[in-house]
Amino acid sequence: MTVYRRTALTPHEFVAKWRGDARKERSVSQEHFIDLCRLIGHETPGENRDGSLSATRRSWPGCWR
Repeated sequence: MTVYRRTALTPHEFVAKWRGDARKERSVSQEHFIDLCRLIGHETPGENRDGSLSATRRSWPGCWR
């Protein structure tokens, strides 16, 4: 069994990483979503190995509910 460790991301780190990013939304959307999960302390979809709906629900992020 693989154990995934979440790396917390502070608000300052999140803003520093994403401010001024000129890449297209489609090319960075998954990375941005994972960083949002880490920012709020939520498991990422890749960490949700038990199939529960806590990370995503019908392909919408749990944090958007």
